[in-house]
Amino acid sequence: MWWVAAAAAAQGQLHLPPGFTANVYFRSGPAGSLRRPTSLAFDGAGGLYVGELGGRILLLSDDDADGEADRLIEFASGLGSSTGIALHDGALYASSRGSVVRLRDRDGDGRADERQVIISGLPTGRHQNNGIAFGPDGLLYHCIGSRSDGSEARLEVLPLEASIVRATPHGEELEVFASGLRNCYDLAFHPVSGELYATDNGRDVPDSGVPEELNLIVAEGDYGWPDCWGNGGGSTCSGTLPPIATLQAHSSADGLAFSSGTQFPAAYRTNLFVALFGANSGDPTIGKRVVRIRLPEAGEEAQVADFALGFENPLDLAFGPDGSLYVADYGAETIYRISFVGGGEEGLPPSLAPSLRLRAGAPTYRRGDTLALELEAENASAASALDPYVAIILPGGQFVTLPAPFAFSRLGEVRRYEAALPTSSPEVIVRFSASATLEAGEYRLVAVLARRGADPVKSENQLSVEQTSFTLLP
Repeated sequence: MWWVAAAAAAQGQLHLPPGFTANVYFRSGPAGSLRRPTSLAFDGAGGLYVGELGGRILLLSDDDADGEADRLIEFASGLGSSTGIALHDGALYASSRGSVVRLRDRDGDGRADERQVIISGLPTGRHQNNGIAFGPDGLLYHCIGSRSDGSEARLEVLPLEASIVRATPHGEELEVFASGLRNCYDLAFHPVSGELYATDNGRDVPDSGVPEELNLIVAEGDYGWPDCWGNGGGSTCSGTLPPIATLQAHSSADGLAFSSGTQFPAAYRTNLFVALFGANSGDPTIGKRVVRIRLPEAGEEAQVADFALGFENPLDLAFGPDGSLYVADYGAETIYRISFVGGGEEGLPPSLAPSLRLRAGAPTYRRGDTLALELEAENASAASALDPYVAIILPGGQFVTLPAPFAFSRLGEVRRYEAALPTSSPEVIVRFSASATLEAGEYRLVAVLARRGADPVKSENQLSVEQTSFTLLP
């Protein structure tokens, strides 16, 4: 829940699912300084390279293997606004505003002594070139943002703008691989299928109804920018590809990484983790978290759930050789390390941990329409004495919890919905829906599954948190 995230951030704590723990891997201290980290990449020896917005690239090492970095080397400096790094064939590739630079450490001292600009002249403006990844084909794939929000003022869209480009590791044969991506921040290849996925930041205008996106990238795919967004929003959507998953509007979906090791539970493997930076407005209800995405199977929809709350501005993430998830918090200027240590207080196998799904029937409605809600609780039979809560966040930021049967209220009264969960099935075991007529405005809904009788706002009492949103138009 957003108020849990805000409270955790104020206390310098992360809110995680049961069985997970977090520690500070590195922040400024005796070993050196860390300023506005933007990107992460591990080498084969366990060294963590960190790109900074100011143009430095650092190399962090945990020499005593205690889960905290104790050595910092400045690998390179002088890059222009670096927002993406990747390692390939003994070299580090870094985005620099308008170009891609290849760096090598020839003498093995941890500092780059060879620098070559392999791609230059990339379009920049409101956004720039960002994430870099190397595919199973050995080629370089690179995100290039748009120069404007929505091609305003009839600004010409340049040939490489708002795209993912592809080139050889030497920067040759540069070509557009996919287009129509307003601001692709990061991209990653599926560890099994080899498919390419990328985040994309939706338009700022209109100010509601435009989600952030996770896209499955295919050759010559058009993903809609500047006129089409989400699942058919905007206009001129014919021939464009919809996202695999939509994420909270204005949350700035940025770094992403696949869990492929064995440190996290089996149910998490090949899931995607995405950093939601937060809104430019500073609204504490938007972003500031890492979400977990289970990719769709057999015609199902992708499933998005909060994984880690309490960040200031998480921007990039990467799984380390130890299987832990490392998160670069740009706002806190901190690298966090998240690990799985056990089944949690309930002692449940992680694949059977209780969870919620909350859905609104459509992203937008008009005055007088009826909003349909559906809440599902999965695997709740595996734990005893649980209460589901649902709250609506009003346009002004106030929230009220919803009593049965989901009678929405614009008043300040806080009420609780309680439902006894059956124990007969480990599958979806309770489903309830209701409808109500609302006034015009933008709404967010959150649901939490908590231990019965316990305060649902306290993180230690929460087993699952889910959020969705919708807009009611005049």
